[in-house]
Amino acid sequence: MTTIPAHALELHRSALVVDTHNDTLIWVLDGKRDLGIRNREGHIDIPRLREGGVKVLLCACYTPASLMPDRCASRVLKLIDTMYRLLARHPGDLTLARTVGEIEQGVQKGKIALVLTVEGGHGIEDDLGILRMFHRLGVRSMTLTHFNNNNWADGSGPHQTIPNHGGLTDFGREVIREMDRLRMIIDISHASEETFWDVLDVSTRPVIASHSNAYTLAPHHRNLKDDQIRALARRGGVIGINYFPPFLSSQASAAWEEMVESETYQQIQEEWADDLLARERAVEQLARAVIPPVPFSLILDHIDYIVNLVGVEHVGLGSDFDGISVTPQGLEDISRVPLITAGLLERGYAEADIRKILGENWLRVFREVWGA
Repeated sequence: MTTIPAHALELHRSALVVDTHNDTLIWVLDGKRDLGIRNREGHIDIPRLREGGVKVLLCACYTPASLMPDRCASRVLKLIDTMYRLLARHPGDLTLARTVGEIEQGVQKGKIALVLTVEGGHGIEDDLGILRMFHRLGVRSMTLTHFNNNNWADGSGPHQTIPNHGGLTDFGREVIREMDRLRMIIDISHASEETFWDVLDVSTRPVIASHSNAYTLAPHHRNLKDDQIRALARRGGVIGINYFPPFLSSQASAAWEEMVESETYQQIQEEWADDLLARERAVEQLARAVIPPVPFSLILDHIDYIVNLVGVEHVGLGSDFDGISVTPQGLEDISRVPLITAGLLERGYAEADIRKILGENWLRVFREVWGA
């Protein structure tokens, strides 16, 4: 499907479209991307957000594990500062949202509502005071880990420098309780299975997986198994479908895992150890050469699977744009998101259910966790 039917476009434009994960801020900070113009590289800028009809964007403050133990919080602060400078530069297009009310007010004014998140709990440097300060600055969600373990929670990655804790440590449980108290959304994308179950044991609020898929369809450690999906749904949470081909397709996943074990990949990691964006560009070039093409319809397959497993109320969109090295065919950047709406209509989804998937499910969780 290359041309999007008029009815699908009309539905998409009228819906509140939410994307719960991207890494655009690092490209603005380090790559000096101008979001005010349509860029030839990357996946997100204001013109393409407008074209794609995306009205709410959760923007990650991602900190590489290489900055542990004591350079992570300053990196997060630089990314938060990048967000505030973006808002000042584009006041007619962008607005910061810390509440559902601010999302709704911003969208009503024709602006794109941006929500700050932290990707990787190592960003708080094992300090609840830093967590509280991030919240005061506007951060409303945090993934507990990245691929790596930190000092209080296990990530899903297979190669760890910090030994596994078996889930959350005692301090990790304190982090969960403090996030609940602050009404900050707990994001279990990237967390290990043990960490996932410990979170559900401690937290009393809905938790999310902002950018993860169904393990049954693509058996990668970043995806959720059926029992995890059911448990997250029982808690009232939502899973945001990640567009990264290795998390959508078992064939792409196998190719990716072979690639990351290759000598070429390891050389890239070593050569560009201190230059995140140069490293990402080199990985992108390598991935495009070895990852088999994946059709965007696999995104719809993962949506179908989760809907059939736990209901339409527990799935949304979490692209991981600007953080993924390859994209599905047809969904090359955020301007192409209406293709998902067209695909859901083609598969027989009711318009009311499509609106839930596009954003209403997320808004429900935001309201339940953040309050009004």
